Amino acid sequence: MNFFDDPFKAEFWRKGFHIAGLILIPAAELHRAAVPAILGIALLFYLWAEWARTRHHPPPFFAPLIQRAKRPHTRDHFDLGAIWLAIGVTIPYLFFPLPVAHVALLHVCLADTAASIGGMTYAAREGLERSRRKTWVGSFCFWLVAYLATGFFFPWWQAIVIATAGTGLEAIGRRHIDNLIVPLGVTLFIWILGWA
Repeated sequence: MNFFDDPFKAEFWRKGFHIAGLILIPAAELHRAAVPAILGIALLFYLWAEWARTRHHPPPFFAPLIQRAKRPHTRDHFDLGAIWLAIGVTIPYLFFPLPVAHVALLHVCLADTAASIGGMTYAAREGLERSRRKTWVGSFCFWLVAYLATGFFFPWWQAIVIATAGTGLEAIGRRHIDNLIVPLGVTLFIWILGWA
């Protein structure tokens, strides 16, 4: 059996790209412009690899990495998930204070990963009822990780509110569009409440 035929192993691989996004926090602390630069370069490589793949000349290194990171139903199509993620993370770093941008990044990179892995694991084991292909356990995992991560930048009571908002955004987001909705929604929520 191929490694990527196992949905859990494939999801771990895919979410590894989300986790790799955490490198943007120290990069932003060194220089704020590093985030759009890093994401811009990564996005150019992604677009190039996808374009080359559609022309039946996939680049030998990048195309297999990208294909393995896709879900089975998107492997033959141009996938917008990486584009939404790059936009959703870049905007907070361009226009909002670093702590707010860091929280947005942590929600989409770390809490979303916890939701995916936790929800898939529990649903497979317990046959849990799903809502829009997302589990309630996944939502709890998202909230817990979002709360703990947000607590590094905001007081505990604000972290509860922000994590709850992020969890709601992740729960209503369809596949891949949550890569845009979660970081932008969390950022705007913090800004609207005057906590930015």
